[in-house]
Amino acid sequence: CKKLVIDHEEELSSQEYSFKRSLKSKDVKIESLDDEIATLTKKNQSLSSTIRDQLSEIDSLNVTIESQNSKIQSSQVQLSSTKMLLTNSESEVDRQIGIVSVRDSEILSFKETIEEFKCEVARLEAKSLSDEKLRKQLHNAVQELKGNIRVFCRVRPSDFEIKQASKSSSSSSSSEEKDDILAFHYPENTDDREIEAAGPPTKSLSGSSVEAKKWLFSYDRIFQPKESQSEVFSEISQLVQSALDGYKVCIFAYGQTSSGKTYTMEGPDVLKFEDRGMIPRSVDKIFEQIEVLKEKGWTYKCKVMFLEIYNENLRDLLSKKSTNAKLDIRHQKENTTVTNLEYVSVKSPDAIYPLLLRANASRSVGKTDCNERSSRSHSVFQLMLSGSNVHTNEKTQGILNLIDLAGSERLKSSHSTGDRLKEAQSINKSLSSLGDVISALNNGEKHVPYRNSKLTYLLQNSFGGDSKTLMFVNLSPDIKNFQESLCSLRFASKVNSCQIGTAKRNVKF
Repeated sequence: CKKLVIDHEEELSSQEYSFKRSLKSKDVKIESLDDEIATLTKKNQSLSSTIRDQLSEIDSLNVTIESQNSKIQSSQVQLSSTKMLLTNSESEVDRQIGIVSVRDSEILSFKETIEEFKCEVARLEAKSLSDEKLRKQLHNAVQELKGNIRVFCRVRPSDFEIKQASKSSSSSSSSEEKDDILAFHYPENTDDREIEAAGPPTKSLSGSSVEAKKWLFSYDRIFQPKESQSEVFSEISQLVQSALDGYKVCIFAYGQTSSGKTYTMEGPDVLKFEDRGMIPRSVDKIFEQIEVLKEKGWTYKCKVMFLEIYNENLRDLLSKKSTNAKLDIRHQKENTTVTNLEYVSVKSPDAIYPLLLRANASRSVGKTDCNERSSRSHSVFQLMLSGSNVHTNEKTQGILNLIDLAGSERLKSSHSTGDRLKEAQSINKSLSSLGDVISALNNGEKHVPYRNSKLTYLLQNSFGGDSKTLMFVNLSPDIKNFQESLCSLRFASKVNSCQIGTAKRNVKF
């Protein structure tokens, strides 16, 4: 029994040992499992963190995907719109190609039309040149029919009318002032070509009144006091244009002092449009026609000179220099020059107006019984025109002379003494020489006395058979000037009866 107990105890000890060993082995395993669990726990924590990060990233990617999807949808809409626009553009391009094809056809047609126009323009230009030659021929023929030397008579307003128009005049006028007006009459139905002058009433030896004597004169044109500078110039504008065609043209004003010569030729103010005289208006006309003739191939070079003849001495009215150099007249074939005289090249009317003002300020004046500020010299304005035509190779040389003569009153009318007497004698001699030259030309005399005065000698090449000449006879209607007016009318009639030959155009090829 004891043995059994011992065996049982031994067996129990063996089982206990075996159990302890097994338990120890389990403990080791448990520790190993704990370690593994700890490792797995760490891994699990790490994976959980990674999963969270990845989930967050997935959320972010989802947001990005949604955004991209939205953009894709927008792009698809734009793409659809672009495709539609492209389709429309292709249609527009096709339409434009069609239009261009039509335009190309139209352009071709236009080119053909332009060529036709060019041919027509060339034909019209040729016709224009031909018409221009014909115009010059007809214009010259008209001037010849009117006479190479023509006379226009111009009557200025009376002193009474001038006073009435003046702001400083009194409101009332006496009948005596009105009676001072010379009875100039202008017969009707004479086309402004006749003027009748009635002298002052006289008394017989018995004291009875005698009817005033009347004189009737005929000229190419009569201008009454009411007629303006513009109306006067319209009658001479074609003559002025002749200078551009290559003719020598001479226009001068004759009459007693204070008869309106300077007003007619220059006007009271060259810058005041309405009152400008024949010189500034002629300048405007010349340059206006130069612009028109440019279209027909003409170009012009213009030079001016302005001098006065005072006591048979020449004086330059344009020179700014104070010089005593003598001015001498020189003739070379058909050209006339004056030594030491200033010739000024001009390209527009604006360049000439200051020259006219300068010349007017330099002119010699003096007091006479006929006028307190009388011009005591002849003034000569000359415009030289050299033209050339690029199409026809024509070259022209024209001269326009515009002359304001000194007062023509008789010595007993001017009551001049001393220097004024010497001036009056010189003026009358010069005007008498002018009459002699006109008479010699009219009679066809071999010797024409140009050298008898500086005025006629200066105008020798511009005042003769191959020139065009017009004289203004200026009259005062006042009764006190009757005898002087009558002398002027008689001299004008003498000139108007003259025929000095056919004007000749100065042209070369």
